[in-house]
Parts: sequence; C-alpha cells; structure tokens
Amino acid sequence: MRTAPRLLVRYLLSVLLILAAIPAHAATLFPPTATPAIVSDQDTAAVVLGMRWQSSVAGTVTALRFYKGAANTGTHVGRLWTSTGTQLASATFTGETASGWQQRALPTAVTIQANTVYVVSYHAPVGRYSANNNYFTSVISAPPLSAPVSAGVYRYGTATGFPNQTWQASNYWVDVVFVSGTIPPPQLPAVPIMYPIRFTGNMQLSWDYTPGGGTPTEYVIESNIPPATVWTQAATTPYSGPTSTWDVSNMTPGAQYCFRVYARNNAGSSPASKPVCATIHPGTGLACVPSTCKGE
Repeated sequence: MRTAPRLLVRYLLSVLLILAAIPAHAATLFPPTATPAIVSDQDTAAVVLGMRWQSSVAGTVTALRFYKGAANTGTHVGRLWTSTGTQLASATFTGETASGWQQRALPTAVTIQANTVYVVSYHAPVGRYSANNNYFTSVISAPPLSAPVSAGVYRYGTATGFPNQTWQASNYWVDVVFVSGTIPPPQLPAVPIMYPIRFTGNMQLSWDYTPGGGTPTEYVIESNIPPATVWTQAATTPYSGPTSTWDVSNMTPGAQYCFRVYARNNAGSSPASKPVCATIHPGTGLACVPSTCKGE
C-alpha cells in the first residue's frame, strides 16, 4: 500500500532534477512537468522527430530536450536546423534516464535571430517515440518561444535526415533550452573533493557550483598523472544543480592522480579549479590524499 506514495516521491524528485538542469534565466516551450498522451508509440521504424519553433527575441540555444518512454531505447542524437534544413548544431544524449525529459547541452551555444523559424529534432533509432496527435492545431506559446500550427515534423530513416513531414498536427515532444540576450560566463567551481568507493581502483569526484556568474551548461573534468604537467580532458558532465559528481574508475593502486574542473556556458569558460590529488591505497582499495597515505 506504500507503493503509490513512493512513486509520487520519485516523480517529484525527477521533476526537481529537471528544473535544476534548466537555468533560471532560460526558457523552454514545454515545462518539465509536461507529459505526452502517448508515451511510447507502437511504431518501431527508425525516425527523426522534430518541432518548428521561433523566439520573439534574439538569443542563444544552449541545450536540446526530448521526452522519451522506456521503450525508446538506443543512441539519441539531437540536432538544431534552419527552417530550410541547414544543420546548425548536434549533440548526442548521454546519461539518459529510463523515461521522462532528457536534456543535453550543446558543445557551443547557437545564436538565433528573433522571429525566425528554426527546427529542433532528435533521432529515435527504434521508434517508440512519445507523441500527441492534434496538438498543434493552433499556435502554442511560452514567451518568448512559440510553435506554429502543425509544428511537429518527422522523417523516417537515418539520424542525419532533416524532418519536414507532418501528420495530424502531432507533437513529438522535442524542445530547446533558450537564453535571451547575453549572459556572463560562470565562476570557477569550488575545489573538488575525492571520495573513496569501496572497490579497488574507483573514486568519486565531487564539487560545488559557485554563484556570482552565469549558470554553467556543463563542467569539464581534466586529469593529470604526476610527474606529468600537461592536463588532458577526461570527461564532460551537464550542470544539474548545486553539487556535481563524476565517477573515476580503473585507477592503478599506488599511483597518484590529480583532477581539476572548470565550468562553461555559451558566454565562455571559467578558470579551472585548484586541483585535488589522491591515490588508491594498495592495501585497502580506498582513496587517500598524499599526506594521509603513509601508515594506513
């Protein structure tokens, strides 16, 4: 009898996580609480789903979004286009949840003009996409964004196809994260902290958002193995709230590893944080900073 309350709590937590991923100054056409009537369509053909949209003010698109059901599996690639099919940006969705809204920051934000139609899309390699028929029978607005009549578009085939066909004014639940005007670059993140995971060769890196600048769209993690002095990119992770984490795996026991993090958004990048260095202790498999490794 406690299943329903638990499901409600999980749903509310998922909504809060989605809200945290959308900066306060950003706009989307569909709110994080919006859900489709058809969560997973029975169609199993590979297809590109999209939406025509525009903004009443100039600004930048910083991320792409789409809603998925649990049956919509495989690798999803999002794209931003002009109204005539020129690709402006693309991004592969990573770290997806089983269902719900998925969001991926663009590698570089795209500047768009006011009152100009664009198309946002994603590729569903096994079909089973989310949809509402007879949805765009009139203009849908969430200022400054809007979508025209019959805004939903599709195209069967490969991931690179430009969607330009319509069916029964359908909505395929694809969206953008839009920032009007300009925003400042983010502040540098707080110094990361290393936490041990109780399996040899694994740690978790954790750091906090620093207020004062623009909200990051993502963080870049860089690594270094002393005595080397060159920092190399190890991973990127989308901004998802005040505290971010990244799991470090396959570390060699006894070797020292150093990491640092910097934030970026469409306005630029922050300086890198101060580095944190740690070692996987050969005996315990736990992480320790250099000053505490001896004698453990």
